[in-house]
Amino acid sequence: ERGVPKPYTFAVIFNRGVKFNDGREILGVKTVIFKFSTGREDLLGTLVNFAIDMKKAKEGISFGRSAPEFKLADIRLRPTPPLTGSFTTLSPVVLNDPTKDPKDPKKHFIIPGEGDYERRLYETIRERMKALVSKSPKRLKLKGYSVREVMVRHYGGYIRGAMGRLDIDADGDTLRFIYDYGLGVRTGQGFGMLKAVR
Repeated sequence: ERGVPKPYTFAVIFNRGVKFNDGREILGVKTVIFKFSTGREDLLGTLVNFAIDMKKAKEGISFGRSAPEFKLADIRLRPTPPLTGSFTTLSPVVLNDPTKDPKDPKKHFIIPGEGDYERRLYETIRERMKALVSKSPKRLKLKGYSVREVMVRHYGGYIRGAMGRLDIDADGDTLRFIYDYGLGVRTGQGFGMLKAVR
């Protein structure tokens, strides 16, 4: 449903040398790593069972007309590591300023260090936590960051986000939520997935 927070996040990682042809085709793909995270065991179970069935059936996935078909090679379930509040991005973290023109990605999307980033980050996490796990952050502060701006072509437009390291001071439930469900907005579209750093 449009506007309803998605209970997951994901990242797609291609091999080096991949080129995007007019945003329609992906060229030079040799390997693909699909990372998926959710705090919902039922959703995770459904995805894992689908992947197992796909592997058994030896069904493939293609990334464009001229791309080869890929077979699922491996499925790995990883336990949640200790969460200290230090993260690196696996996919761009996207945060928007709803008061700005959505047709101008440079103004509509904000990155750390701009405008009211920390306040907007808190509001976004609070809204998503309330909708997905019926909780609210007890505390949340962006302690530090080292990020670079990225522009991502997305459905004919562009989304501005941040890639790099984020250090977040938050209570345990909030850190777990961020790790499980992603940070920012559009997590259901492949944005905001984080890797915990010790």
